[in-house]
Amino acid sequence: MAISKQLNIGRAGEYLVLADLLLKGYQAFDSAQGVNYDLIMEDKNKKLLKIQVKTTEEIKNWRPNYSKSQKSYFFHIKRTGKNGNKKYSEEDFDLYALVMLDIKQIAYLVNKNINSESITLRDKNLKYYNEQKSRYFQDLTLEKALNEIA
Repeated sequence: MAISKQLNIGRAGEYLVLADLLLKGYQAFDSAQGVNYDLIMEDKNKKLLKIQVKTTEEIKNWRPNYSKSQKSYFFHIKRTGKNGNKKYSEEDFDLYALVMLDIKQIAYLVNKNINSESITLRDKNLKYYNEQKSRYFQDLTLEKALNEIA
């Protein structure tokens, strides 16, 4: 039975998030197939939070012929990936966990704060031509996201 590369990338991201949560001292579990979220965690107040994991393999240069760096991590956040035709609702889950496999980093965002079909994250270690309204993965910690939910 052949398993698609994309499925394995997604599964690797889920396991990386699960390990991150467990190593930070949270109880966390994977969910059943067919639900609107991938993982469940229990926060410090014993509240259960649902997490949707999205994974990308590597940083990409979105303007390769441009002289200034435009390298970013890009995530499709519609249901069923980039070709999905459904959007998630605010009630489907609490947090996004955005996994960058090449550097094994995770950015956490509160679902209710997202109103687009994609998310672009930059790296603070790179120099960008235009830095207005940018999101940097280094700023999107689990602790910050949990504080926004509380």
